[in-house]
Amino acid sequence: MQFYEHKFKCLGTTVTIKFWQPVGLLAQEVMQLVINQFMRFQETYSRFLPTSKLSKVNAHFADPEKEKKPIKVDSEFAAILTRALKLAEYSNGAFDPTIYDLLVAHGYENSFNAKEIQEKADPARADGLAKTRPTWQEVTLQVGKQEGSYNLTLAANQKLDFGGIGKGWVIDLAAVIFRKYQVENFLIDAGGDISGAGTDLFTEKPWQIDLALTLPNQEPKYLHYYLNISGESVACSGVSARRAGKFHHLLDPKTGQPVNEVWQTFISAPDATTADTLTTLLSIMGPDSVDKLCQDFKVEAMYVAAEGKLYASDNFRLTN
Repeated sequence: MQFYEHKFKCLGTTVTIKFWQPVGLLAQEVMQLVINQFMRFQETYSRFLPTSKLSKVNAHFADPEKEKKPIKVDSEFAAILTRALKLAEYSNGAFDPTIYDLLVAHGYENSFNAKEIQEKADPARADGLAKTRPTWQEVTLQVGKQEGSYNLTLAANQKLDFGGIGKGWVIDLAAVIFRKYQVENFLIDAGGDISGAGTDLFTEKPWQIDLALTLPNQEPKYLHYYLNISGESVACSGVSARRAGKFHHLLDPKTGQPVNEVWQTFISAPDATTADTLTTLLSIMGPDSVDKLCQDFKVEAMYVAAEGKLYASDNFRLTN
């Protein structure tokens, strides 16, 4: 068996793929398929690319001549949006795939450039938007006449953002490729959203993930707690990595403002999409939701509050 590792930039982060494969058995080809899947997803669903399918959908409903007319989307787009809307319904809007306008009001429009965000930020505008903006409930998705097509309607100037679900979704797609080509031992890490299967043959143990837990205003900066994964995924969300002044990307749709009570959240789940979406949801819903989320979604969770207190489910298996 030979070990393969590759890193590349995608979706605003560094993606690392590691896997073991017998020498000569399509290893490079499989690696390229995984990379291509990530790049395809970015080109299709990034809100930062004006040529993406998502951007074209958003532009459609910003056009006064088209804003009330449905637009056709394919089955993958519909599946991602449906998953996001189900979480919005479950959480009474705490998870919101239409949060684009609030992010832009805080200056997070073209990229995560801290200086640009602080120059453009208008928290008062975000506060006003939160009271008047269309809600996720105004999004309608209906089966189209052609097989695999759907008709999507948004409210005027309402826009979608798949930032709370995208990385987990594409990681799951990449895992399908590995399994299709019978790669049994692999790890996919997209900037804190991670999925692993089999074992790390260097250690002959499950893949060991360093959570690099941070506690606010405490030294040392990182506490190295480890989580072992095999056949599961783990995701992390927090307020320290992407911060510009008082702004961070974890917004409460009801207030339009960043959530200040949270520092970091972690979810361990059977798949990356669940882990990714629930870290966002836990950040908004708060520590009292740990047990309910774990029970309803069959996951394990840890919430780190801004004052440094940790809340963890009973089976969140950490070592140090």
